[in-house]
Amino acid sequence: MRSQGYFLGGLLPCWLGTDGLLMQKILKEPDWGEIKVASGRAARILEIVRSDWERSVREERNGN
Repeated sequence: MRSQGYFLGGLLPCWLGTDGLLMQKILKEPDWGEIKVASGRAARILEIVRSDWERSVREERNGN
């Protein structure tokens, strides 16, 4: 999915009885500076999401 521009958008704990991952594709870069987090754990999740988004952009451009 990453090679098609999808990236990890978040975690969905206990989604329909089991944990899930939200995969998303967007048309422009998020305004990362405007995202507010409530805890250190949330900040780490944001880091993971941003890293995965950056990786998906690179791979989509390279056609991998």
